[in-house]
Amino acid sequence: MDGYTGKVMLVNLSNRGANALPIDREDTKRYIGGRGLGIKYLCDYKYQDRDQDNDPLSPGNPLIFMTGPYTATRGISSGFFNITTKSPLTNMSCSSHSGGYFGPALKRSGFDGIVLEGKSEEPVYLLIDNGNLIFNSASEIWGEDVYRTTEYLERKHVGVRVATIGPAGEKKIRFAAIMNDRHRAAARGGVGAVMGSKNLKAIAVKGALPFTVADEKMIEDLAEIGNKRIRAKKLMMTEYGTAGSLLYWNMIGALATENHRRRNFSTAEEISGEEMARRFKVKNHGCYRCPIACAQIVKMENEKHEIETSTGPELETLISLGSKCGIHDLEVIIKANDLCNRMGLDTISTGATIAMAMEMNELGIINDSTTGGMDVCFGNAMILLDLIEMISYRRGFGDLLAEGSFLASIKLGAPDLALCVNGMEIPGVDPRATFGMGLSYVTSNRGACHLRSMLYVEEVFEAKLNRFSVKGKAEELKYKEDLMAVLDSVLMCKFAQRHAGYELIDLTNLLRGITGIEFTVDNLLEVGDRIYTLERLYNAKQRKLDAFLPNRFYEEPLSNGSDKGGTIDREEFMNEILRYYQIRGWDRDGNPSPEKLQQLGISYS
Repeated sequence: MDGYTGKVMLVNLSNRGANALPIDREDTKRYIGGRGLGIKYLCDYKYQDRDQDNDPLSPGNPLIFMTGPYTATRGISSGFFNITTKSPLTNMSCSSHSGGYFGPALKRSGFDGIVLEGKSEEPVYLLIDNGNLIFNSASEIWGEDVYRTTEYLERKHVGVRVATIGPAGEKKIRFAAIMNDRHRAAARGGVGAVMGSKNLKAIAVKGALPFTVADEKMIEDLAEIGNKRIRAKKLMMTEYGTAGSLLYWNMIGALATENHRRRNFSTAEEISGEEMARRFKVKNHGCYRCPIACAQIVKMENEKHEIETSTGPELETLISLGSKCGIHDLEVIIKANDLCNRMGLDTISTGATIAMAMEMNELGIINDSTTGGMDVCFGNAMILLDLIEMISYRRGFGDLLAEGSFLASIKLGAPDLALCVNGMEIPGVDPRATFGMGLSYVTSNRGACHLRSMLYVEEVFEAKLNRFSVKGKAEELKYKEDLMAVLDSVLMCKFAQRHAGYELIDLTNLLRGITGIEFTVDNLLEVGDRIYTLERLYNAKQRKLDAFLPNRFYEEPLSNGSDKGGTIDREEFMNEILRYYQIRGWDRDGNPSPEKLQQLGISYS
């Protein structure tokens, strides 16, 4: 099978068994790989214990690592892999992807993916060495942070690439990440908690096995086109990373501040990408075959906060651990980001949950008896580091916050202060300044997410859509969601696709060069539609799904920023959601219709 190794490894952690399963060629035409095959396998998976179906932290919940046909090829930014499971944060399907070098190593180890089931009696890690699987005791590294675990495995097995959890995953924090190559993260949705629930500390892979592609020259020609376009742009993303856009988001009044009570941060300059580069940047770093190299390597040495050379916080982290918490001490934010990486935490959910607690404290909903005497208030930079560590080890007040803002807010009696959709915390772009992103947060199949449609590109950077209106955006939203589903299945970096100027026709040519399969633009979009619909079908069978944003975005005008926008009109918003459902072929409750399922050839019960 050109573009694939042709098999996935099914690993049973309970009995330490493993089987190589062939990939169905028809499945690659219908779902491609990565996120697409991930949701297909999640829906196909038959739980051995039906009583455990609804618990994402039970042994029966599979954890699925998948590469895509593009992974490890000579195309640009071909270092991505995807993880699919049922999320302990949302009780829905979760697809979380990551770059770096682990994905190519996994594919070259002889497998397109790994499906992990069961639970080991004792902590273990897996070594996959050019097709051979070895179970190893993880007793010496259980409890260690991500960096130390990675260093240990790299010393013990020279040449491996490592994906691991930190203490947060071991303690089953509901927003724990799986970290690879030290600083890369499959972060959202709590995939690290699922890995921890299986007593699986890490996967170390070493691979030098070849796989074939249909037309190497076609791939190289498209890569050269993409490289030239990226070099010609002299991207700000290379100079400052995603953090370089923070001041722009602040200027247009879209920067989430103090738990989304404000959308401008008066001291945004102090936490900007430009300031980070000026004070702490050492160099750039890129994922596998990436010409953008958006990662900013920083180093900080002073009496208060000393860190080794590390990846600096990206845009969403600067917002979640910075402006959302009212914190403008860049040194603390850098340290907090590094601590989240070491512990294995999603920085977006971590910062949002802490910001919620800060507002609760200000309103008197929680007090010293709740927090153990901690001064959990906006702007308290030092408390941020303490809370991250307490969350990671479920200590004191951190044990409650480790459940995520949605569950914690219910226990504390203030659910309106948890700014989530379907249990997942809203990212740093305030939907009252980009209404289409508000729609996207609601329709996202993994909970509130800025990457499921990236509609902000059309609303803000390209100004093709009126960002202060929801009307008429359903068609573009569906198109962008389907496109992103395709990219997550091919497994191409979304930034690379955008800046290389790859259109859908380029993706069909690329897939033909890799796999030999003749895709058209229309049936490629149908693949995206199929993936999105199957995810929605799975989710609807797991829980009642939200069709709305938190009340704050409908009811509370922003206290500063542009005089446009203000609040979102609830009725207009719901009308556009219903129109979106109609365009997708779903009913008024957002459930895929039998006719839609038949059209896409989906059967799932």
